[in-house]
Amino acid sequence: MIYHELLNEYIKKSGLSLRQISEQMKNRGVKIDKSYISKLQNGVVNPPSLVITLALADVTGGEPEKLVQLAQSDGISSQFLTEMLSVSEDLMKKSLDQKWLLEKMSKLEMLEKENKELKSMVLWSARRLHKTYKGYIYDDYEKVTGEKPERL
Repeated sequence: MIYHELLNEYIKKSGLSLRQISEQMKNRGVKIDKSYISKLQNGVVNPPSLVITLALADVTGGEPEKLVQLAQSDGISSQFLTEMLSVSEDLMKKSLDQKWLLEKMSKLEMLEKENKELKSMVLWSARRLHKTYKGYIYDDYEKVTGEKPERL
């Protein structure tokens, strides 16, 4: 199967007219004329850019992966390749950003655990002191940490 055949199948299955598809694409921020969709559907022009291919699949309810794959193998346009590279770069950046974020979250969790352990040590120390000093130490603990300690 080639690009225009699959697109034609998606359009027929959707039950939408070319005008309706064009309008829905416009609502998604992709402006193309119904005559261009007709040319794509009939194989008169090469497969469009990645953005248009994805939007067409979305509007018609088709599988974007299949349509993109056929667009790639069916006379790849330089615009399609450029957009594909751009999307790949964006995905790589997001992947790196996610790794960085996970590292920072892990470090934050570790710091929170250390903070909790330190608070526990402070309370333990306060409990070990003489009873007359406990009230003062508890008050200072609350001022420093913003939390009320458990009183014995």
